[in-house]
Amino acid sequence: MKRNSIPLAEFQVGRRSKNSELNKYLSVINILKGFEEYTLDANGIIISSNLEAVNITGYEEWEVIGKEISIFYSTEDQITGKPASDLMRCEKNGTIVFTCVWMKKRSSSFLAKIKLTPIKEHGLLIGYKLLLQDATHKAVSSQKIKKFKDEYLNLFNNSFVGILKFNMSDFTIFMINEKGLKMLNSVESQPRDHFDQIFESQEEFAELIKRLKTEKKVEGFQFKLRKSNAFLMVSLRYFSNEEFAEGILLDVTDLVKKENEIARLNQELDQLIYHASHELRSPLTSMLGLINLMRQDSSCIFPKDYTGLMEQKVNKLDSLLKSIVAIAYNNRVETSKENIEWNGLMNSCLRDGTIFNEKNVAVECEVNQVGVFIGDENRIKIIIKNLLSNAYKYQNPHGINARVKIQVHSDENHASIVIADNGIGIDEKYLRNVFQMFYKAHVHSTEGHGLGLYIVKAMVDRVDGKIYVESKMGEGTQFKVVVPNRQMQFG
Repeated sequence: MKRNSIPLAEFQVGRRSKNSELNKYLSVINILKGFEEYTLDANGIIISSNLEAVNITGYEEWEVIGKEISIFYSTEDQITGKPASDLMRCEKNGTIVFTCVWMKKRSSSFLAKIKLTPIKEHGLLIGYKLLLQDATHKAVSSQKIKKFKDEYLNLFNNSFVGILKFNMSDFTIFMINEKGLKMLNSVESQPRDHFDQIFESQEEFAELIKRLKTEKKVEGFQFKLRKSNAFLMVSLRYFSNEEFAEGILLDVTDLVKKENEIARLNQELDQLIYHASHELRSPLTSMLGLINLMRQDSSCIFPKDYTGLMEQKVNKLDSLLKSIVAIAYNNRVETSKENIEWNGLMNSCLRDGTIFNEKNVAVECEVNQVGVFIGDENRIKIIIKNLLSNAYKYQNPHGINARVKIQVHSDENHASIVIADNGIGIDEKYLRNVFQMFYKAHVHSTEGHGLGLYIVKAMVDRVDGKIYVESKMGEGTQFKVVVPNRQMQFG
């Protein structure tokens, strides 16, 4: 459809107006920028171009002069009337800039960025100025950059390690991924925004920064996280030109715990070997002495005295060996999860003749169980038997009405076992040491070998429980053990 417009000749005269020099200058600029420039009449017919200098579309100038601008549009766009629609939009709204897929001479497509400006004189449309830029390379580059950025951010945010960057001047953390935030937020609701604030020890932080500035990189530096029992390991690289450092964080709490546990076990093993060798040799030496006495005493007037003493030494030796076996069991065997019926468990412990033996001790046992309790039955039995044995051994030899009171309460969260006696008690100054290996609070006692309470504490720790002790000299001792219910983890 033809428009009312100024004839081509008149238009060309108009081009030689006072603005012609400016237009020539702008055309040179467009050539230098790599734009194709077209002049259209009011009907969208190409009447001039700069194709002699720039060629994006692949056409020669003589091939496009007199052709409609629609030759650059795809067949689909031509059918839908997009060329005419774009010209009408430009006439109505003024200069428009848009991007769309255009076609080159041999029907190959490219991404075109188009600036279309109406040319008017005295309010009457006389034509259009069209600037064309090939935006394909830029679009592809932008897409690649976006893809690379998305992949980087995906790796950054979904990494199995913490990643962070911080300013070396004031240690402000200006970039940290989700994993890193979880490590720092595990102890405080408000994340620390300065790297030095996450260190428990500022001396350790100062050492790290000193090494980083000197060596430009630090690998595998371990430190304790502020206000927690967590340990982190950081590896950093220092970019001195830009005054920042970046690196990764690893949570090594479990590793540090295992290392500490191994160190503890090695130390306890050394103690066990040293003390056990003495404890094992002592009853054996005593028995050898008794055997020699029996050989020298031809009449053997009191053989029962000799055999009784030998039996006492053998029992002490057997008790020590059982304790060593219990220690090995606790260190090597994984915790179990069994359905515990507390009445049956306590009856089993109280029927054990090795605990109370012939001593006249009144035992009161109260059990209150609500619901199912899941726990390590064997370890709990050993804990209770050792505490009962302790209550039996240290009854007041001069007192009367010796008694032990047991209270068990079990619910969906935990079980509480309280064992109290009215025995000789423990001096308050020794209470903090009673769980140590081979420690005897009663230095004059010939009973026991100092491993019972150590085993109790080790097994309570192994089942993630807690143990508390209260005692007064001459009045008695009370132990309280709290063990978590593993019902929620069962199965």
